[in-house]
Amino acid sequence: MADVVIGNVILTGALAVALILFVAASSGLSVLYTTRVRSELLYGAAEDIAQIVQQAYLLANNSQVKLGSNITQELRLPYEIAGYGYTITVTNSPLKIGTISDTRVTVLTVTLAFAGVPGSASSSVLVGANINWYSTVTVYASQSLGLLIDKCTGVPGNHPICPDIAGDIGIAFYLNGKVID
Repeated sequence: MADVVIGNVILTGALAVALILFVAASSGLSVLYTTRVRSELLYGAAEDIAQIVQQAYLLANNSQVKLGSNITQELRLPYEIAGYGYTITVTNSPLKIGTISDTRVTVLTVTLAFAGVPGSASSSVLVGANINWYSTVTVYASQSLGLLIDKCTGVPGNHPICPDIAGDIGIAFYLNGKVID
């Protein structure tokens, strides 16, 4: 009879340990899964924005678009991704191949980051060296956020997003009709 009691005590302890391990493992896996899903959603949105910027650049850089023309493109972004607000940052740098920089190509990197929780994702696209990305600030996503693209040659010298360099394509975020700087 003592063997049965000892066996029950051992098995009950083993069952309790197994239950605790199962709960801990499933909780950890759910956190990993949630983080991965959020990252995938952010990456998809970053990729979409980067491609829109690249297409807008290619459109403005076309020889059939007159100098001094501007194009606006609404991004139509969701307010939240996976229930969280997010920010958008765009940076540009020359293309690097090993240790050599190719100044004829610019790499635009769009980075989205959640506001309030960890998580970010980036996507990069290639454009020409004649781009001037005006908005250097991080912006909060909204459904009215858009892009302003100007073919800068021939515009007045005090233009908000075009420097005095001939041939540049100026791109900036705009919100409610105003350039964000």
